[in-house]
Amino acid sequence: MSNGVRASKPLVSAASAAARAAAARTATAAADGRRGASSLISGVFAPPAEASHLFGIPRRVAIATISSLSWFYMNVLNRMEVTNRQTLLDLVHSRPADTPLITVSNHMATIDDPLLWGGVPGLRIWDPKLCRWTLTASEICFRGVLDSYIFRIGKSIPISRNLGVFQQGMDEALLRLHQGDWLHIFPEARIIQEHGPLPRLKWGLASLLDRLCPSLPPPILLCVGHSGLERIIPQNYRGSNKRPLIPLWNQRVSVVVGEPFSFDLPSLRQQAKDAARLDALSSDHSSSSRTDSSSSSSSSSTSSSNRSDSSTSSSSSTSMRDSDAAVSLDPTWRQQLLTFGTDALIHSPEVLTQRLQDLTQRGLLAESAGGGGRTGDGERLEGGVGGAESGERELSVEGREEEAEALRRRIENVRAVGNEETRRMYAHMMDEVRRRLEAVVFEAHDRQQRMK
Repeated sequence: MSNGVRASKPLVSAASAAARAAAARTATAAADGRRGASSLISGVFAPPAEASHLFGIPRRVAIATISSLSWFYMNVLNRMEVTNRQTLLDLVHSRPADTPLITVSNHMATIDDPLLWGGVPGLRIWDPKLCRWTLTASEICFRGVLDSYIFRIGKSIPISRNLGVFQQGMDEALLRLHQGDWLHIFPEARIIQEHGPLPRLKWGLASLLDRLCPSLPPPILLCVGHSGLERIIPQNYRGSNKRPLIPLWNQRVSVVVGEPFSFDLPSLRQQAKDAARLDALSSDHSSSSRTDSSSSSSSSSTSSSNRSDSSTSSSSSTSMRDSDAAVSLDPTWRQQLLTFGTDALIHSPEVLTQRLQDLTQRGLLAESAGGGGRTGDGERLEGGVGGAESGERELSVEGREEEAEALRRRIENVRAVGNEETRRMYAHMMDEVRRRLEAVVFEAHDRQQRMK
């Protein structure tokens, strides 16, 4: 298909043995880089997020229990209708082991994730190996030790809503995709129970696709729209502005599964690069035309106009050199982001480099590296090292290396997220996802209204 989007068959061909070996090496390196020695621990002492934790018994029990309750609630106490169900079943059960699957859906209730998948007839959601990973708001679902443990053994990944697209949870999501797992994302990043056009989607999905190792098979994307779950767990139950104590029953829910697709990232990147250069040339041409028009007004302004033309030409060449330099960094920063993952900030590399030098020489942090900014499209990119909020503070010797490494990672991240081509590519991908998701959400709502 055009515009860098292509359709995917439910069963894609398996990658070569060399590609699978490269993917395994990449996944192992990413895991070791983030978890260190814990990646070597197995059995009883493995982290709850790992399949080997307590030999997998807690995960099997939790997933089987939640999926069984979800099936009972959606198919006995309520009525659920699924359109294009076989496409979802084929992708979850029969796709090649090294091909990741990413599903996206609208977010209409606090527990629509287990109810949605547990209620689909024939979906082996109770199988811990086939069950999805999902991004979960840490400030809601990971507030206590018990809550955190249950969500982790249930294959939930904590995400902080105010840390932007590069954070530890996104690193783990990237690792799961490298392993060929199924990842579910709510790109709205909040519950919206009103029916209407979808809001602008967050860029986390686009950043994951961009950071995937090129040797991996392209991930399959699938949009799933649903309607009716907002009646099972309304946010404003009986005008109380609270949710009911238990989910309601005798409701109708409609789920519509879209058609699978994938993005041609090299093509999208080239299109974004060409568009950015054309905009730069157009801007330079407009500036030159205005200068030429003003130069004909009087002979006394001719020399000033010539100086302005010279300045414009110099600015144009500098802009093109900067654009070329940003493009040439593309393979480098993608690999570094793949290895580390960083918080997104809008600061010049020179400022961050100076901060790093100050830290190294004196052990002082001139000002907080936290905060955020906005890209050209208005996307909020937030993050922070943590610790100091503002002003100067003295760092302990033990914490100096960690702060320095964080700043080094931020410098590379600035070169990545600050790239105009990257912003254009992310916006294009999320616009396409929004268009497809909105179509299945509207269809699900129409079908839900016709259900009896």
